[in-house]
Amino acid sequence: MGKNRNKYLLKNTAVFAIGNFASKFISFFLVPLYTNALIAAEYGTADLLYTLCNFLVPLFTLNIVEGVLRFSLDKYANEKNIVRVACQMLIPLMVIGLISVPIVSLFDNFRDYVWHFYAYMISVGVSNIFLIILKGQEKLKEYAFGNVLHTILITALNLIFLLWLKMGISGYFLAYIIANILTAAYALWKANIANLLRGTSFDKSLFKKMASYSVVLIPTSFMWWIMNFLDRAMITGMVGPADSGIYAISYKLPSILTTVSSVFMQAWLFSAVKNKDDEDNTEYTNRIFNALSFVIIGVSLLMVVFTKQIFSVYVAPEYYVAWECVPCLMVGHIFLTLSTFISTSYNVNKDSRGFLKSASIGAVVNLVLNAILIPLLGMQGAAIATTISYMSVFTYRLINTRKYVKIQLTPRFLLSVFSILPVCIAIYADGWVVSVISGICLICFAIINYQYFMKTFGAIRVILERCSTVIGKHAKRRAKRASNTI
Repeated sequence: MGKNRNKYLLKNTAVFAIGNFASKFISFFLVPLYTNALIAAEYGTADLLYTLCNFLVPLFTLNIVEGVLRFSLDKYANEKNIVRVACQMLIPLMVIGLISVPIVSLFDNFRDYVWHFYAYMISVGVSNIFLIILKGQEKLKEYAFGNVLHTILITALNLIFLLWLKMGISGYFLAYIIANILTAAYALWKANIANLLRGTSFDKSLFKKMASYSVVLIPTSFMWWIMNFLDRAMITGMVGPADSGIYAISYKLPSILTTVSSVFMQAWLFSAVKNKDDEDNTEYTNRIFNALSFVIIGVSLLMVVFTKQIFSVYVAPEYYVAWECVPCLMVGHIFLTLSTFISTSYNVNKDSRGFLKSASIGAVVNLVLNAILIPLLGMQGAAIATTISYMSVFTYRLINTRKYVKIQLTPRFLLSVFSILPVCIAIYADGWVVSVISGICLICFAIINYQYFMKTFGAIRVILERCSTVIGKHAKRRAKRASNTI
């Protein structure tokens, strides 16, 4: 059973990786383009509107994408009715979104881009709903290709509108709008949505169940908005839009953790739902948690060690100072990733109130600490507030989900977390101090996680051997064909 579970998890992870790495990493690799095509104040404005749109979409659609995915995974799901409920939620998005336009236009920085804001919001809603329907159908390869297509379109259109036509913020949004529309059209076709909508009526009972599950998850989206948008909005108000743009750049490196983990989390949700009734579910979940923490902490440690070097070649000189917020945010994103893993128990058991309570705690902590620390420490204060917020959410979920699965924090995990802290402090120094402390911490991490390193190397060796065997078989077949031809 264990091999089958691992195979299912790894297969789904690979499929999501193919589709999602490209789409998620595009925001990281396009940063050099943005920082050279937009000044800091412009990027700060564009980033605020972008974040605001991505918060309002789940709010106006009652966060129905969450319900679509979870209810589609049920054994006896009514696919047609689920699709009808999902598509009906596009109507309030269009209407309420239109009402929000004059409100957004009240702000001087946003006034010239209100219709870009509205069009982007609608395009995001449509593409998100259509893609999640495809995903709920477990057409994972098609879903992955949809994300790849989205990536290719965004990259090409950004190069055209920002680099060639130099359209500034307008070009930034136009690229995303067109990419979203074309991706939605692809998902519409592959998910066969038009046919599914024929002959179906609106199922009020199903809508109430899906909405009651999804709407409680809105505060979770609100929490991420608090920690992303409000940080930058408060920096803009208290310090200035240029600092907000720089702070947005500092998020890009830590967000790699979220990018990597989000691919795995999608696959883990399918496995968690499928295996929830297994007798050894708790033991299996703890094994996966420990393996995940090893990867996330190890990647974070390496990123912190090389933060200065990465930013020296990654962004324009005007944005280099953004590295100063990275070490703190990196620690925060470790706890964000692990709290997301733990929260899968809420998804499996349809306990959206667990998300509500933990999200509320994180939002309140972040809001209060931002108000206190940003006036004192500027961008660094926002980073500290965000990190403590993520840690508070992790702590609450760790305790609250024990009624479903008991996650055990092993000494190895705790020592691994502590191994990154000296590097986060030492990086603000110069010269040999950083190198010595970084080297010591890397060695300590390797010793603490010796068993995981050995398992990793063993797995890599097996993969290479299998690849070599496959290549050898193909070579023999080609040689045999060649000899037969002669």
